[in-house]
Amino acid sequence: MKALKVTATGMVPLQIWSIIAVAITVGCLPALMPVLLGALLDESRITPDQVGQAATAEALGRVLASALAGALLRPVHLRAITAVAAAVMAATNFIIIYAMPEAILVARFCNGIGAGMVLWMLVGLMAQVDQPGQLFATYVTVQSVITFLLSSALTTLLVPTWGSSGGYVALAVMAAIPLAFGFLVPRQYPIPAQSVNTGWPSQRGLIGLGAVFLFMAGIFAFWVYVGALARQLGHPPSLTGSAISYAIAVQIGGGLAAIRFADRWSGTTTTAMAALGTAGGALLLLYVQHTWALYASTGIIAFLWMFTPALHLPLVLQFDPSRRSAIYTGTAQLGGVAAGPFLASFFVEASDYRGAAITSVGMFVACALLLLLFSRRKR
Repeated sequence: MKALKVTATGMVPLQIWSIIAVAITVGCLPALMPVLLGALLDESRITPDQVGQAATAEALGRVLASALAGALLRPVHLRAITAVAAAVMAATNFIIIYAMPEAILVARFCNGIGAGMVLWMLVGLMAQVDQPGQLFATYVTVQSVITFLLSSALTTLLVPTWGSSGGYVALAVMAAIPLAFGFLVPRQYPIPAQSVNTGWPSQRGLIGLGAVFLFMAGIFAFWVYVGALARQLGHPPSLTGSAISYAIAVQIGGGLAAIRFADRWSGTTTTAMAALGTAGGALLLLYVQHTWALYASTGIIAFLWMFTPALHLPLVLQFDPSRRSAIYTGTAQLGGVAAGPFLASFFVEASDYRGAAITSVGMFVACALLLLLFSRRKR
């Protein structure tokens, strides 16, 4: 992989990779939701609909924090922001050990706010390098490795031994990583390089952003409930945990593939095909009652989940080359992460989670149709 070239002065590689390290600590959590929220569900500390609501609360905190920070804050005092975000995430994860259901939702929202501030810093970093797609792909690949290790620890030791408390204590301890690396991040980003073509997205840009939103919503509508759905379909809990860890390992391959192809393949066509592939993966789990189908389904979705987001910025640029819409790509992704579990929660019942899979399939198909119908129309 070629060395990343910084387009603005004032940052060195150590500062770049320190920001990446901080972002990885918050990027791991979404993939671990089936294990962590599933443990709370198994302990009857939350209800099935609250699984989706908790995931939505956290994602909503992320999107609100990152969007408001992008609109209102200048990229200064980054070390202080990192320290505050780390403290918020540590506190809110520790609170889960003792919290009642309503307090759990509030804690996840607050945790999302801390994570969203870190993700805002990551998006700001992307504006400083010549190859943001490659940097993002590298970020998700390393993140996948760390997530796999955490998932293995959670499913084999922490949750079986200490229940949900073990998982959330581990997340609270992880907040020490942003505190440690916070002293190495730059104090601020080079201000001139932050100047972009601002304004509301164009009409075609909104189509591209809508497709990004639907893709991420489909992923999380399925993923948050995959553990409960697998158990409903007759797969034992140990096998379900193993399949989730396997899928997270597959994400490493998705990230490596993104590093290789993110700057070469069409964002529009690839995202459309990936949406249809993820829809097929969800249907495979739903209608094929075999162990191999569980592993194949989670593996397909995990791979495409990690591979495709690196192509979302090129996708939006294909719809709106002016870049007016491109600055909202991260917001569209986080918005989908928030909306997917929330919408799925309306279609699950106390012992029936199939509605979550059907909801995700509908979002994937809508994403593919949106791209295939509008990608070749005149701008």
